[in-house]
Amino acid sequence: MSATTMLPSASEQRLPLSGHHRLNPDRCVVELSRRVLGVPVARARVTATGGELVVTDAGSRCDLDLRAASLRTGVPLLGRVLIGERGLDADNHPTLRFASEHVALGPERRLRAPGSVTVRGEPKTLTLRGLVAYYDAERLVVWARGRAGRVHVEVAAEFVR
Repeated sequence: MSATTMLPSASEQRLPLSGHHRLNPDRCVVELSRRVLGVPVARARVTATGGELVVTDAGSRCDLDLRAASLRTGVPLLGRVLIGERGLDADNHPTLRFASEHVALGPERRLRAPGSVTVRGEPKTLTLRGLVAYYDAERLVVWARGRAGRVHVEVAAEFVR
């Protein structure tokens, strides 16, 4: 069995995931948080503009493009500081990009995507771990989380054929 093309569910059914799946940006949430003792003390959301999940026998890959200037915190003026010159520097680096060339799909719908996220032109290691929460012939929904340095990243994204 190729772990990259079929994913056994808990009942041992095989999920047909092979192919090219485009991110549906309207159905994607990316949340960033800083935590102290496991409790989020600051949260922010950022808007996805595109991405894809490609699943083949030869290997699977995933990428997500996020608009840096879209960062919203819910705290007045904090978002502006974080996207400014001393933060994400959105004017000079408008896109945050996550890329993984080695997505692994395993038993019980598990997903592991070791990769990197490019912030201010610099790659930072980020491994997303999660699961395929929903799938049918036309779409699949992924829930995953990881950590880039001290920033926790959570993603809920729908990919469509």
